[in-house]
Amino acid sequence: MVWTAKNAAELGIDPDRLAVAGISAGGGLAAATVLLARDRGGPSLAFQMLICPMLDDRNTTPSSHEFAEAVVWNRAANLFGWAALLGDDAGTDGVSPYAAPARATDLSGLPPAYIDVGELEVFRDECGWCGPASPPSSTCIRGLPRLRHDAARHGDQPPGRRRAGGRAAPGPAPLTSGRSRTSWRARCARRRPAGSARGTAPG
Repeated sequence: MVWTAKNAAELGIDPDRLAVAGISAGGGLAAATVLLARDRGGPSLAFQMLICPMLDDRNTTPSSHEFAEAVVWNRAANLFGWAALLGDDAGTDGVSPYAAPARATDLSGLPPAYIDVGELEVFRDECGWCGPASPPSSTCIRGLPRLRHDAARHGDQPPGRRRAGGRAAPGPAPLTSGRSRTSWRARCARRRPAGSARGTAPG
């Protein structure tokens, strides 16, 4: 990213429109990259797109326990993945937010974010289906009812309706829409860091 910013003119890239994106573990890396760029004073980023990102090594959310037998990525796989990255430090107090972005306590100064996540996956709650308590107003969270972790393959299809009698997540309702991911990310990229209410798209 630093190299790209330095060579933006040669590459024909607008340095004021750099963005990062990632899926699953790559989504966690993208979120960590944004934190690191902010804390190191650049490069400046305009947008982040996190698709079912892997953010929290603690595995304490309801959804991290709920999907012990998930079809695509279950609790055991998630614990193994974090252990592969962090070893015995996984789940302890010393983990850096640059490794597990959900550890970050200061979300100020970050670029607008688009996050989408399936209802039926371990990452649901850590991705903001029910929170966090004070997400930046520049964050769009698009919940994908009835979809599991491999929903990333079908990201440009409108999400279906929540099944009748399905478990409703506690707390604020997720941002859902019949619009495709392409539509939402374009709208979220235009959102200012302040002044927009969570759960609504900019006009």
